[in-house]
Amino acid sequence: MSPLDLIERALRQGIVYPFLRLLCRNPVIEGPINLANVKRMLVLRYDRIGDMVVTLPVLRVLKRRSPGTELVVLASRTNAELLKGSGLVDDLFVLESNWFKFFAQVMELRRKRFDVVLNFVFNRTTTPAILANLISPEGSKIGQGPSRYAFYFNRILQLPRFQRHMSEQLAVFVSETFGITISEEELQPAMEVPAAQQAVVDMWLRNNCLHRRGEGGGQSSPYVVFNLSAKGWQRKISAQQGIVLAAHLAGHTEFRTVIVHAPDDSFMRSTIERHSEFERCLLFRTQGPSPLYQLASLIGGAIAVITPDTSIVHFASAMNTPLLGIYGEYQGVEWEPYRVRHHTIRSEHGAPASAIEPSVLVGKTDEFIAEVMNDRKRV
Repeated sequence: MSPLDLIERALRQGIVYPFLRLLCRNPVIEGPINLANVKRMLVLRYDRIGDMVVTLPVLRVLKRRSPGTELVVLASRTNAELLKGSGLVDDLFVLESNWFKFFAQVMELRRKRFDVVLNFVFNRTTTPAILANLISPEGSKIGQGPSRYAFYFNRILQLPRFQRHMSEQLAVFVSETFGITISEEELQPAMEVPAAQQAVVDMWLRNNCLHRRGEGGGQSSPYVVFNLSAKGWQRKISAQQGIVLAAHLAGHTEFRTVIVHAPDDSFMRSTIERHSEFERCLLFRTQGPSPLYQLASLIGGAIAVITPDTSIVHFASAMNTPLLGIYGEYQGVEWEPYRVRHHTIRSEHGAPASAIEPSVLVGKTDEFIAEVMNDRKRV
């Protein structure tokens, strides 16, 4: 540990935490809360898209088990779309980044007088805990993490981090909080795409002579979705990997290949524009205010999805579309594909996904595609 790390830890332990303990006077809750007595509940889920996708099953459970509870979610600008029109929540707030609007939002939420606040932002503790205390000083605040953070909450849970899928960890969180049992069936990933967004994608498919899996062919073809984008150096694939794999997929005659990439991924966008290997593929671009639902619809109709480790993995799980995931070093099952047919390709010795040889990607892809096509013949 560096001298700066030691100084930071000393300041945190000696000044920050004692000060926050004085502010956060949260009486300890030993046992479960009776869900039937909860009038208003707030869920903190203002992080990434994939985080929201894996949260949908437990939100569905909460709404079904206690339809009289007003369920409110504080989401992020990137993932809020997945709750709009879903019927899973009674109210939805998008966390403000402007300081003045943020404090106004806190006061608006505070006036709701939530009985329970659940912190589902697992990768951070202090910020969401302070937010929970600002919004609901008198409510029951439930979090997870090391016991040293217990003062932030009325109850802190110890979850099987990195040992079970995140959907299952969230189920444990809810089960222990309210003393309820969540069945395997209730945890099945699922996402309902609004009819308007389904229609947008259906039109695009017809215009490109493609059809969804399970539908008749005629002059149209089934398709595979190949996603080029991921965030973080360990998850990203290289331009060369994308070029080689796209060219190989385009050579298959049983299906067409549909390329997608993140709207802000200028590197992969320029790669597609500069290399002829992508010309035989189709490029899908979302349009309008609901890009995530359109992406889900596209994935739901594909015979297979190929993607690096990103939210597309969770979309494929939710739409029950066979998946080939390209991963860097193994990080446990927490963010793996869930309850869907899948293969994974992993780098070796802690290397990033971009270190996987393109020839390995091609070989593993062929194995995966052969399995998917054999499954289709059996149906």
